[in-house]
This record gives sequence, structure tokens and C-alpha cells, in this order.
Amino acid sequence: MKNLPQILLFILILTVSSCKTQKLIVDKNFQFIKTNIDYKIIDFTINKNILTVKVNYNACKKDNFSLIFNKSYLKSFPPQAILFLKHDKSGENCNKNITKELKFDISDVAYPKSKKVYIKLYSLDKKETFEY
Repeated sequence: MKNLPQILLFILILTVSSCKTQKLIVDKNFQFIKTNIDYKIIDFTINKNILTVKVNYNACKKDNFSLIFNKSYLKSFPPQAILFLKHDKSGENCNKNITKELKFDISDVAYPKSKKVYIKLYSLDKKETFEY
């Protein structure tokens, strides 16, 4: 019982660090390529400037994901931006079924002449409103 506060603090730090918000990658030269996507986006939401995506994939736990924006907007009102979730495999040979929640700061998607943008994720037929 003497170690209970330390254990609770460790669990809190572990929980917070596992939900780390990643920075959006802006690459004007990025092109959406028709490729076999080895993950399934279950859902995504936007809260302020944070996009949270729930993804399921078969791979290793150490695999990472990146969210890429090519700075192109679809002409509509409000404008639309399509973001690409890239699976960065660790190179380990394993096949675990994993569901993970990822968080990305999408502040760089803001369109200069608008107060909101519709956000779509490549490979998912859904859009959410990003208001700023």
C-alpha cells in the first residue's frame, strides 16, 4: 500500500504518453497513390485542432503512423482537404491484430480565407468539419 501513489503516477504517465499528439506532415509534393492499404480506419473525430483516428491493422506494436497533407484543397464551400494516413512499419516480422487511437495536430490544414475546412481521410467515406 505504501507504493500505491507511485504506481498510480506511473499508470497516469504511461496513459498520457501513449496518447501523444503527433504533428501533421505537410508535403506539397506528396501524391496520393493507389496502393494496398494495410490498415482500416474505423472512425475519426476532430476536437478543436486535434484529429483523433481509430485504426485497426495487423503488424507490430512498434509500428508508427504519419498523417500527410499535400496542401491541396478541393474547391467547395467550405474548402475540403484530404489527408493520407501512412503506415510506417517497424520492419519486425509479426502479425498481431492491433487497434490503436492516434492523435494529430491539424492546425496547418486551416485555409486562409475560411473559418472552417471539411476534412476527409483517404480511404474513408466520411468528412468532419474543422473549425478554427
